[in-house]
Amino acid sequence: KKDMYFGILDKIVHNTGKNKLEVLNSLINDNIKEEKFITIFSKDKLNNYEVEEIEDLLSNYEIEIIYGGQLLQDFLISAEWMDKKMKIAVVTDSTSDIPENIAKKNKINVVPLNLHVENKTYLDNIDISADELYKMLPFSNVVPTTSAPSAGTFIEVYEKLLKSYDQIISIHISSKLSLTHDSAVNAAKEINKKKKLVEVVNSETASMALGLTAMIVADTINKKHINIDEAKELSKNLSERSTFLGMVPSLKYLVRGGRIGKAKGFVGSLLKFKPILTMEDGEAHPSVRVR
Repeated sequence: KKDMYFGILDKIVHNTGKNKLEVLNSLINDNIKEEKFITIFSKDKLNNYEVEEIEDLLSNYEIEIIYGGQLLQDFLISAEWMDKKMKIAVVTDSTSDIPENIAKKNKINVVPLNLHVENKTYLDNIDISADELYKMLPFSNVVPTTSAPSAGTFIEVYEKLLKSYDQIISIHISSKLSLTHDSAVNAAKEINKKKKLVEVVNSETASMALGLTAMIVADTINKKHINIDEAKELSKNLSERSTFLGMVPSLKYLVRGGRIGKAKGFVGSLLKFKPILTMEDGEAHPSVRVR
């Protein structure tokens, strides 16, 4: 029938439809019950939207798309057993500042912090963006504050991921800057009661220094299939080698939010400058003062 696609397995038609990607999704999810590595041989070159849609539809599988080779079928599918020790999920928090599209591409799971602005609570980078928050600051009667995700939130994230993965490495903002790491540790203790499934890493840094660590770890897990201990060691090594530099127009909000650490002693002289901050021993310190 014109404009109709057929999902065929072992010469038997299992499903039909007008959307070939939905037919592909149903054929795989209805017939492949165990974790597999799926290779999709596509007759035609897929555009970025189609690739992203396939990745979304088949998010529980490792997927490789290869073009060409068959003359009749739109797709040919090969399914292989996955080595379970390679199934490690990467979790971080929203202070990593990883753009949403990059987190999605690298399969990094980002847990948002809570932002409290006057009487409202927002999920960081979900309900409100950084740019939106900065615009609100001058007009807010109360200094916005943050709070860590609860241990319960992390438990929900971990339990959901463990339906598709065998282990989790959870890499977070410095424990001296936020209670996020502590919440993740408490959640991991609950999850790990019977078997160690979650490894939590204190990066002792923040922002893209944390984000790059999570991205490199995720990429290395995907390409080199390192185990959880190797992923933990790589995380710590990257964090130790990273350098965080950040400039803010004023220390006012960092001081009020308690994010300056030992640098508070410099506040009086620094308020007239635009400070460049760095991280030392997990705390923010002034590195350079710019007029």
